[in-house]
Amino acid sequence: MRLHLEESRKSIPCNFNEEISFDEFCQIIYKTKKRIRRIKNIHIEGATVLCTVESQTGYSTWDFYVDFNDWGHITGEAWRKSDNLDSNIPKCFENIVSTQITELLLSRNAISGSFSNLIYSNLNETAMLSLGTSYKPKPFREVFMKKRYANVFIGSDSLKNEHIYIILSILKSNGFVNIKSVPIKDINSKSNNYIQQVAYVTIDGTNQFQAGTRFQNDVEVVIYYHEKQEITAHFSGKIFKNQNCYDVENQLHALGFSNITLNPMKDLVTGWIRKEYNVYKVFLEGKEENTFRKNKAYKFDINITIKYHSFKK
Repeated sequence: MRLHLEESRKSIPCNFNEEISFDEFCQIIYKTKKRIRRIKNIHIEGATVLCTVESQTGYSTWDFYVDFNDWGHITGEAWRKSDNLDSNIPKCFENIVSTQITELLLSRNAISGSFSNLIYSNLNETAMLSLGTSYKPKPFREVFMKKRYANVFIGSDSLKNEHIYIILSILKSNGFVNIKSVPIKDINSKSNNYIQQVAYVTIDGTNQFQAGTRFQNDVEVVIYYHEKQEITAHFSGKIFKNQNCYDVENQLHALGFSNITLNPMKDLVTGWIRKEYNVYKVFLEGKEENTFRKNKAYKFDINITIKYHSFKK
């Protein structure tokens, strides 16, 4: 579970905004470097900082990195990895930077606290697989029970563009029990959205609500989120056999597929029986037995290989 969450966290682009800008983040990093003299070089990529440290002898160096991307936010939470497990320099560097980030956020009354801790404390494997809650209404029992209510502490606009795990965790911690999710399959090679980024949320049928709005806790909550575009193949892979490989590549690109590789066989001697550039087979995910099936949907970036006849060169 933790490994899956880590992969999801790392895949999210970090959101530097008015709470803390990228320039401010860099200033904190470079000021901290000056305080730790053995750190000789620093490379900042997004919210990840790679540091090169001079050994105690001065004859060699070693590296460590600290990742401050807390599910797309800078909160002071960090993940650290070092080549030298015996040195306290990485931990010292992380602590100094995290403290300065926390103090800056508090001075601006910005959102503080760890999104990772919020997610870990509210999501189990069932919730992650279903991207919702396993709610079963009990109509007869509810007639005689006192109704329960939940307040949503974040407005509808603030719920947008976050990872679905953050929003699901927030809604669960607010007391909502009937949460579902619906994918919007619109991510392609031209999209700016990322996988499982929230588009909008509806609570009891409305997608416009203010922070502090009170709802019955079992009303239906639906999280709409972005997913990869799927393309339905109205053909089988056999139709491409003996077509020109470049024509087939163009056809697949025109349909919206983006991850296409041409693989020459180098099997021709004269080219009398089999023509150069004619397709031998189109297959998927690197497996020749796996080809397009008619009326099946495929993700836009599925790995497609066009294997074609060519001369030995």
